[in-house]
Amino acid sequence: MGDATQLGWVKVALGIPPFLLCVYLTWIFLAKAPPPIDVIAEMEAEEKAERERKSQADKADKVVDPLLSEWTDQIVSEARTESADRQPPRH
Repeated sequence: MGDATQLGWVKVALGIPPFLLCVYLTWIFLAKAPPPIDVIAEMEAEEKAERERKSQADKADKVVDPLLSEWTDQIVSEARTESADRQPPRH
């Protein structure tokens, strides 16, 4: 028997040609398959998110730095006045 006639039992049993069955099963498989993964788009989205996180962090630093320096200056000046008040008077 030749290779072309080995699947003849499918045509006899199901009443359809084997090639048509293969095409139909392949179509079902591909129709139910999940969409392909777009690696490049995922990398670009990740890079964009990282840039946005960095820009948000930079904005937060710009807001926090002046406040932080103001608070530390205030704390240092209060500590100096308190330490000056605690010193015994000099004669």
